[in-house]
Amino acid sequence: MSSRSRRSFTLIELLVVVAIIGLLSAIALTSVSTASAKARDVRRIGDLNQFSKTLDLYLNTNGVYPIWASGGCTSDPYNPLITALINSTYLSSLPTDPNSSKYCYYYISDSTGINYKLAVYLERDTASASSDNGTASSYYEIYKSAGAQTSQISLTNTTLNQIMTNQQQYQDTSIVGDWHFNEGSGTDANDSSAYANNGQLCDASTCPAAGPTWQTSNCISGNCLSFNGTSNYVKVNPVNPPEYVSVIGWFKRLGVPASGYHIIFMQGTQIENSVPDSGGQIRTGVTTNTMSRQVFNSGSGLTDGNWHFLSFTYNGSKLTAYIDASQTTQQNVSGSLITGSSTNIGTYSGGYYSNGLEDEVRVYKRALQSCEVCALCRRYQSKAFCSNCTNCSGD
Repeated sequence: MSSRSRRSFTLIELLVVVAIIGLLSAIALTSVSTASAKARDVRRIGDLNQFSKTLDLYLNTNGVYPIWASGGCTSDPYNPLITALINSTYLSSLPTDPNSSKYCYYYISDSTGINYKLAVYLERDTASASSDNGTASSYYEIYKSAGAQTSQISLTNTTLNQIMTNQQQYQDTSIVGDWHFNEGSGTDANDSSAYANNGQLCDASTCPAAGPTWQTSNCISGNCLSFNGTSNYVKVNPVNPPEYVSVIGWFKRLGVPASGYHIIFMQGTQIENSVPDSGGQIRTGVTTNTMSRQVFNSGSGLTDGNWHFLSFTYNGSKLTAYIDASQTTQQNVSGSLITGSSTNIGTYSGGYYSNGLEDEVRVYKRALQSCEVCALCRRYQSKAFCSNCTNCSGD
């Protein structure tokens, strides 16, 4: 009787087979990923070309393009394009990037609406990005003029890359209140966070009322609100961050407030971001379960009549304040937050009314890093303005 020997695979042979399978799988995944990126690029180019045609329709009716001189993403809630295009029935919705957690469709005009530019990042189609005669080689750009165009609005890869970074931060689910004040009319101040902590414009004890006045120019982004220093404020739903908090907002002083303080944001007396007019400092404070109310004044220069970015963070052990993204103080504070119920922008519980413009007020339920504060400042102002800081990309 003959016997048949059977040979088993050696360990080395098995490892080689596993390595080959892994390599083939990686190649397949890369191919799928590349194909998906190319498909997204095709959609992006198509979206921008179609959007450009809608802008031409707007031009034919209005004689100018929609004005958004500070520029921004079409995905930004309450941006000026909503009023110009959606409310006027040119579009049912604004186009957004197919990978909106990382990228956006960017629109910017000049101050008169004569020139505009659209831009979008292309993941794979470098040929289209580099052959569109734009100024940013990694982005597909469309630029037009309602008149005799002498030069296009210049955007660089660096500028647009930072905007895309900001777009990623804008998806932050730790935002518990986000008021852009872009409504432009009425008595509502809507919260664009997922928490819907919407506000109402108020005057003295009357809510809603024709309180703060809507400003459509000289704002940080879109529209903003002007507070009279004696009775105007915005009442919002309590945001109640559980342990940590960051509060940011833009402020421009117009005059002396009757009570001596400009209030950016206050929840009870427990969370405060304000400006004492006499010293032109930022005043920031929290109350915790292990310490009494902790309030600190720091910095200077906030009464010069210019826009300033005011922010503070609390991480459970430190309270850090910033003016224009430059740190002004860091204090030892510990414990979990205690929060009040009455929550307002522009006042503290019916007193201490702001006298100035306020825009882009936001509250987080976490402590921002200093580089994030820097990036948020540069979302609306230049690197030269927010100069004493470094953003999260090291710039």
